[in-house]
Amino acid sequence: MINPFITKKSVNKIYCHPINNLYSYKFYEDLSTGFSFILGEKYKGKDFFTFEPNRCMVANLLCTMGHYDLDHKIEQTINMAMHSLLLYGHAYIYLHPHYVQQESDENKKIPTKQTISALDIGEIKGIIKQRIGDKCIFYNLGYNGDIIETELWTDGLISLNIKELGYKKKYFPNLIKKLGKCDVISSGLMTSEDTDGYDYNTHSKKKRLDFLKKTRSVGWTFGNDGLSDSYILYRKILLDKFRIKALNFIVDKINEGFSTCLHNESPGTLVAHIRRLDYDNLWSKYLKGEITVTELTNLLYKGH
Repeated sequence: MINPFITKKSVNKIYCHPINNLYSYKFYEDLSTGFSFILGEKYKGKDFFTFEPNRCMVANLLCTMGHYDLDHKIEQTINMAMHSLLLYGHAYIYLHPHYVQQESDENKKIPTKQTISALDIGEIKGIIKQRIGDKCIFYNLGYNGDIIETELWTDGLISLNIKELGYKKKYFPNLIKKLGKCDVISSGLMTSEDTDGYDYNTHSKKKRLDFLKKTRSVGWTFGNDGLSDSYILYRKILLDKFRIKALNFIVDKINEGFSTCLHNESPGTLVAHIRRLDYDNLWSKYLKGEITVTELTNLLYKGH
């Protein structure tokens, strides 16, 4: 028998929200939202997320659930999964199949056959407590803090782990924690103003430099004040490359999940229509003077 107290404690431990600071909300928002706006074409003639071929099995099944705006539904799911990846180091996306029973007209004694009639998709938070055949018992917390027990199809559960992107489980929460020490207006740092020889401008520049060093791996800046045009563009490239890497990782996992859940090698493929930019080549041309600041800016920010 499952102990609800222990289960609740386990879920709370896994989904314990780190302490917030000046940077946390903006950081997670910038890195987990806006994929279509930032990475898609400026004047696109179709949705950012589509399925190929157009009326494939998985697209039809998702539409049966009422998801006629699949672009919005898919992006919403990916945004939430990406947020959980950054915050908790892992995320689950669930492909929820809905079945109908098919009876045999020839022999009523033959067991009925189940076929998938519809498919839903969404991010879920919780823990797997037990596996029973092709299903698993999944526990998550309700809005009132109670434990909710749900029976899920194992084939429909997509597991994402931040380690597969090359980062440790708590890399990003720890990064945010370190960035909090770069906040020159925090109460702890403001007390140093009374120290003999304290110079606010010098102190602020040192903290800003420390901030930029710590966020270099993803290119996030929290504002461009005081940065040169070249450095702003360089950080933009780093950030876009991180977004593309993360997005491709999640899309690939979802496509693997479609094949497994539907028991079909070709149910259709989810495609993210990312702008085709050779970032390394563009940066090399810029350094050589072959393209100007304005030209590179227009390319990176979808200008023409």
